[in-house]
Amino acid sequence: MRSGSINCVTDLDTCEQIGVAGVDGMRIVGIMAPHDSQNDTDRMRAPIRVLAQSSASDFEHPAPERPYSSEDANEDRGTANFAAVGTEPVGRGPDGSGRGRSLASRIQCWILALVVLSMLSSAAFVGVFRWVDPSASAFMLRHAWNVRRLNQSPPYYQHEWIAWQRIPSTIRLAAIAGEDQRFPRHLGFDLIEVRHAVSDYLEGGRLRGASTISQQTAKNLFLWPGSGWERKLAEGWLTLLIEILWPKERILEVYLNIAQFSPSTYGIEAASQRFFQHSASELTLEESALLIGVLPEPGNFSLQQPSERLQRRVAWIIDQSQRLGGMRYLERL
Repeated sequence: MRSGSINCVTDLDTCEQIGVAGVDGMRIVGIMAPHDSQNDTDRMRAPIRVLAQSSASDFEHPAPERPYSSEDANEDRGTANFAAVGTEPVGRGPDGSGRGRSLASRIQCWILALVVLSMLSSAAFVGVFRWVDPSASAFMLRHAWNVRRLNQSPPYYQHEWIAWQRIPSTIRLAAIAGEDQRFPRHLGFDLIEVRHAVSDYLEGGRLRGASTISQQTAKNLFLWPGSGWERKLAEGWLTLLIEILWPKERILEVYLNIAQFSPSTYGIEAASQRFFQHSASELTLEESALLIGVLPEPGNFSLQQPSERLQRRVAWIIDQSQRLGGMRYLERL
């Protein structure tokens, strides 16, 4: 359909479709029958929709017609577009695609909310253990379950908590020297050690671990043994939370109290009483190095009968403790 400014009274014979017309100052829009198919009477009966009513005085004193402008053209196009579009809601076709998009959006919102809720819940759960001493770790519970299935009587494992104030500097230093020498400086992940481990493996060496004390604490306290990607992902998130929510002293305290030193012995206090017949608060540097020396493989090393390999590792830990600066290194925590 064409639109324009046509006086449908004076120019009725040339009018096919009226967009905006002036009849003595009254604005009208309508559809007129073609000139070549209807007589004048039929044309005068064609439907006309009045957009703006005029008073009788307007007919007696008609306003002067103004030139057709770009604003009139825009208005006419808007009127035609409205008539062409109809009443179908915008963004929703007859195939129901709009409803599909709405359902997908709701699902995405629910997934996002679930992820955020899980992150906040895990942060709150980890934060509690900054002040609350865990009575058991995930590894202890797993060990107890496996032993119970064998119909053995409790206690299924040996464990006793010792407070940070009673943990001697000797075992603190030995743990850092033997397990994670950059522990005071990193944020849970030792990227330098990871790079060294990968480089050694590419050069033909064996693939060795590069876990930090923070990572081992997260794994032992909350997770399960294994090397699957889902466990690694969870370990990384929990390690980050531990580093953010706990001070370094608390991380080391929890680590030393839940570490496994033999198949059924957890924590330095239970291990010291079992293998050295005294409390962990009395550990010497040599005894501390021996305890830390078994941590990579507590099931393969024996504290009662140290192998030559374990003895070499004990000597290395003592040497590294001295190279780090001795007890002064603990001031960096």
